[in-house]
Amino acid sequence: MMWFYWPAIWLAIFFLIILWRFFYRPFPKIGVLDIAVIPTFILAHLTWGAAFYRSDLLAVLVVWLLFGAIWSLIALWHRQRLAFFCHRYWQATGLIGILLMITLCVAAVILKR
Repeated sequence: MMWFYWPAIWLAIFFLIILWRFFYRPFPKIGVLDIAVIPTFILAHLTWGAAFYRSDLLAVLVVWLLFGAIWSLIALWHRQRLAFFCHRYWQATGLIGILLMITLCVAAVILKR
């Protein structure tokens, strides 16, 4: 499979999640970023592997978890609620995944010329 199929599948899944959130609202506190984290990282791993023949997504996740550990210590030191921190960290993870996916696509287009 060519590498650009995986971002296309990711865009389709992301679009379906947005449509689902638009038409079906039983959980108003769960946003698009909350739902899209896991499919984004799975498809980023597949895109990275298909475009560059190896995936270093585990190393990126380990660095992100270490950053999250330091961030949690600072947040809990300032008496922030744990549930609030976990929700913000999960949303930030979704944003990191989306930025990673966009970066992978741009890098693959530039390097595969």
